[in-house]
Amino acid sequence: YGVTMDTDLLNKPLLTTEEAAPFLLVKPQTMLAWSCLRTGPLSPVKIGRRLGWRTADILKLIGGEIETV
Repeated sequence: YGVTMDTDLLNKPLLTTEEAAPFLLVKPQTMLAWSCLRTGPLSPVKIGRRLGWRTADILKLIGGEIETV
């Protein structure tokens, strides 16, 4: 998707949608749809009007510890 992954981001407890999407090989719009429709393998944390995605959950999903639908 033309975005490089910054592995230093994995030290943060939460990632923005734009930061998280490349790790999951999806577009940010896909993650926003997961949030709105509650259909994805991960659920975000709402911080005011913004969304944060738990880095620990992303790593679990990448490692196969969270099942995808």
